[in-house]
Amino acid sequence: MGARSSWPQFWRAGRPRSQGGLNGYVILVVSRPSSSEAYWVSIKDYFGDPKKMASKKIEFSKSNNRFSSNCLSQLIALAIPSERGIYKPPLQKEEELVSNLLQVHSYPKVLFVGNTRFRTRKELNGWLNEMKIHGRREWILKNERIISFHNLTEYPWSEISDRGTIEDFESREL
Repeated sequence: MGARSSWPQFWRAGRPRSQGGLNGYVILVVSRPSSSEAYWVSIKDYFGDPKKMASKKIEFSKSNNRFSSNCLSQLIALAIPSERGIYKPPLQKEEELVSNLLQVHSYPKVLFVGNTRFRTRKELNGWLNEMKIHGRREWILKNERIISFHNLTEYPWSEISDRGTIEDFESREL
């Protein structure tokens, strides 16, 4: 079987990443439907021989290259090596990075932590909206606890936290 001159680029799929190549395997399967025959080769392995690469031809061996259930172990061997996982190098693209980070000039001196009955942000926001408490979202829910700079011993926060579990920490300790 002969190959067009553009094919060598495709055959180089097995080149190392450092050379810009893929590291997966490509197989070529040819068939003769009239005789129910099919043959295959691993492109990377076959064209590893410089003479074969120069000829740009593939010669199939009817005994060694038959595509049948007997070649299953060979196909699996091509697919298994974990160090050869499929890799396609990313396209080189230039980007401009715009940071949206803000400098923190000051923050409250005390951080409060306490148990709460609320499990999700949606639940707590719903309760705050029902109570008509707006604009006070400086808190985090985690592991059935609320963490906030708001004093959890004062209303409305005392309504959502278990008073006996409230601890306070100086921010500079953190």
